[in-house]
Amino acid sequence: MAPLRYFRVLGYETQWTAANYVLAVGEIGIEIDTGLFKVGDGVSNWSSLPYSSNVGGATGPAGATGTSSFGTMMVWNAGTSTNTGEMDGWAISMSFNEESLYGSATNFFTALTSLYPWQTIYLNATDSTGQYATISVSNVTYSSGVYTVSGGLVVQNGSGTFSGTVYTSYYISTVQNGVTGETGEAGGATGATGEAGGATGATGTIGATGQSYSDYLYWNRTLQLWQPGSTAVHIGREAGLTLQGENSIAIGTNAGKINQLSNSIAIGLEAGCNAQNIYSIAIGTYAAHQSQSFESIAIGLNAGNTNQSNRSLAIGPNAGSANQGPSSIAIGEQAGYDTQLSNSIAIGSYAGNVNQSSNSIAIGNSAGYLQQSNDSIAIGNSAGLTNQGCNAIAIGRNAGTTDQSSNSIIINASNSSLETTNPGFYIAPIRNDNTQNLYMAYNTSTKEVVYKTNGGATGATGTNGTNGIVGSNGITGSTGPQAFGSWISAGTIQSVGWGATTTAPTVGGTTRNNISYRQLGPKEWEVALTYQILSMGDGGSGDYLFTLPNSLQFDTTLPFQTAYTLNVGGNTWVLAGFIIPSGSGLINNGGVGGQVYPIVYDSTRYRILTTSYGSAIQCWSDNYYGLTSTCEMTFKFTST
Repeated sequence: MAPLRYFRVLGYETQWTAANYVLAVGEIGIEIDTGLFKVGDGVSNWSSLPYSSNVGGATGPAGATGTSSFGTMMVWNAGTSTNTGEMDGWAISMSFNEESLYGSATNFFTALTSLYPWQTIYLNATDSTGQYATISVSNVTYSSGVYTVSGGLVVQNGSGTFSGTVYTSYYISTVQNGVTGETGEAGGATGATGEAGGATGATGTIGATGQSYSDYLYWNRTLQLWQPGSTAVHIGREAGLTLQGENSIAIGTNAGKINQLSNSIAIGLEAGCNAQNIYSIAIGTYAAHQSQSFESIAIGLNAGNTNQSNRSLAIGPNAGSANQGPSSIAIGEQAGYDTQLSNSIAIGSYAGNVNQSSNSIAIGNSAGYLQQSNDSIAIGNSAGLTNQGCNAIAIGRNAGTTDQSSNSIIINASNSSLETTNPGFYIAPIRNDNTQNLYMAYNTSTKEVVYKTNGGATGATGTNGTNGIVGSNGITGSTGPQAFGSWISAGTIQSVGWGATTTAPTVGGTTRNNISYRQLGPKEWEVALTYQILSMGDGGSGDYLFTLPNSLQFDTTLPFQTAYTLNVGGNTWVLAGFIIPSGSGLINNGGVGGQVYPIVYDSTRYRILTTSYGSAIQCWSDNYYGLTSTCEMTFKFTST
């Protein structure tokens, strides 16, 4: 029987290195691309074996041709654990993963044919009955995982049959048929030792060279090479990709990606991603993501995200997120979130959240939350919450939460909200102390709040009050008020408010036309009306309605100031039951005259009742006296 030889052959250098097999003793592995080979020792893996590069001696003379006989060899089938028969020639084991080296079994067969062109390559396999079969590779075709052999035998995946994934059950044999000749003479002597291996390869390319201490390498995807970085820092995928300025820093995916100008810093996912200006700082995911202006700072998730203006500061999640104005400050979650205008300050969660106007201040949770107007101040939880007016001040929890009037001051230390719709000064709470003789007063000229000791404001109803308005125990004692405010002109009657129940009149020329007022006590007021016609106007229609000056309001809860809207145009003594007792005056039209009294129509307006010689009692209207009259009247009332 001819000697049995085993090979692991034909692989590229990278394939052998990756597989790193342990070759059996005498087993040969050949690198197709280098022409080098290694011989196994049964212990070392591929990377540990040396290359066998000696060149053999010259071929000795051929021996004489022997007589023909059929030589046989026993071949073991690992799939059936039986000897499949004896074959003459070479048996080449496929016990390694030929597909990982060659891509498929077909490629492996092709490689063997190229390596041993003088041999015929056969496939040894068992058929379905367990009989041994020998098939020429040239008769095998492969398609979609199935190997088909001419002659009707189909070999496919599965135990005991040929497969590209079950390797240890099959063998490849090369068989040379014919009569074996006699053993030839021995080969020639071993040649001299071969020359040494090839020369050392060329020196590799030198990498990029830096310019300064601490330069670093980065990958330039446009030039497809490594380059040193020195004047700017960009670390992370696409960080500082386009037109990054000198001395700028971009750290994080897409940080400072497009047009990051000099001396700016962007740290975090897409921080300062597009158009970050000089000397600006963006730290946090999407901080100053789009169009951050110069010398501005955005720190936190989405802080200063879009169009942050110059010299502005946004610290906190979504602080100053959109359209933060120049020199503005937003500190806290969603502080100054949307359209915070210039020179404004918002400190606290949701402070100045939406449309905070210029030069305004909001400090506290939700302070100045929505539509805080110019030059206003809101300090405290929900202070100035919604639509705080211009030049308004709200201090304290829930102070001026809704529609605080412009030019008003609210200080709230109570357990509930404190509101106002009129300009003024509002405080809650204030302690009542009836033992004091000091009173506060407001000087309308100097705008100063003062106190005095020589008399106080009128009490509710003094015991001996001259007009019955003073309360039972006035603050100044039984003598009632000792000082009144000065008369203040509010303007013409029509400028204060001259209307009618149907159509307001259009006043013509006048020689006298005025409404004045003065304060008698904390809620006590006196009004004087003067009117004298010069030229006729349009009298309108319906009972005339007159408005209180200075935004004053009747306290209609008092029994002597009840609002009455009936009997418009009527001539009835019923109207007399609703006059304000303290009012009186005269009216005439040059031919007829009578007395006049005010009647409350609603909280801010009143009619003027006229009585003529006791025979007619009717409100002044277009059909009763009209604009051709002269009228003078004063009255006192209690405000809210």
